[in-house]
Amino acid sequence: MPGSVTLPRWLPPAFPDRCLVCGAATPENTTRLVARDGLQGAALWAGWFTTRIPCCRPCARRFHAWRAWSIARTLAIAGGSLAFGIVVLLPRYPGWVCGLTVLGLCILGFAVVFVWNRFFPPAFDLDPHAHTVEYEFRDANLAREFAELNGAVEEPPDTYTPAT
Repeated sequence: MPGSVTLPRWLPPAFPDRCLVCGAATPENTTRLVARDGLQGAALWAGWFTTRIPCCRPCARRFHAWRAWSIARTLAIAGGSLAFGIVVLLPRYPGWVCGLTVLGLCILGFAVVFVWNRFFPPAFDLDPHAHTVEYEFRDANLAREFAELNGAVEEPPDTYTPAT
């Protein structure tokens, strides 16, 4: 993502007075965003984080539809690979060949989603952790404004310089 800001989890975030999806000034609406720390594992009651973000009403619908699609496509990739393995591959290639092929299909599907999200990232996302929350913005100017409002330092974009 072009802009990423990390804040302490206990600090309520202050967002710029712009829609986080389209950038329109003074949106008339906010929407609730719920996320979970994936490192909490099977403890389903732990790691939840919620906040309200400024967002136009049409953008809020698109934003939540994108989040629902993100979950649905993950399940579709896993379920489709498993179904293909059971229906098509298992009768022809029983044993470990079928299992490795299904695993390869899952990896390929998730790799395509990963590459897609690198070229077309969501407008806004957040990633809660045990003590911090990482706010990710597609718009670098919004990230800068958010960092200034919250007294945080914007993290530089991902860059790699090989060691010589």
